[in-house]
Amino acid sequence: MRIVVLLFGFIFYTVFSQPLKAQNIGNIGEPEAITIYLGWSHQFQFAGYYVAKEKGFYDDLGIDVTLNADKFQDQLSKITDSEASYAVSTAGTLLSHPKINQLTALAVLFQQSPVALVTLKS
Repeated sequence: MRIVVLLFGFIFYTVFSQPLKAQNIGNIGEPEAITIYLGWSHQFQFAGYYVAKEKGFYDDLGIDVTLNADKFQDQLSKITDSEASYAVSTAGTLLSHPKINQLTALAVLFQQSPVALVTLKS
């Protein structure tokens, strides 16, 4: 009897604990187009965005992502002016933006600030 219970438990666990596969949420109609302003020129710190696009991760979620990198743009104003969906920015830029009440911080990408102070040895 104990073996039957263990076997049933194993079968139940195996059948119902399978990871759910990501559903393509964009399979109805056209993919949702979004624009991400990276806030600086194309460089390694944004590699994750480019790799996800190249491997089709955004396509799997039903979104068509455009990555814009221009260090001379005010990327947060692009959001408030409805020209972009998302932007990568610094906390200082966010806090000093005149329309801060219209913006929402979604994620922190670094555990520590990547900013460093540098001076001459002399």
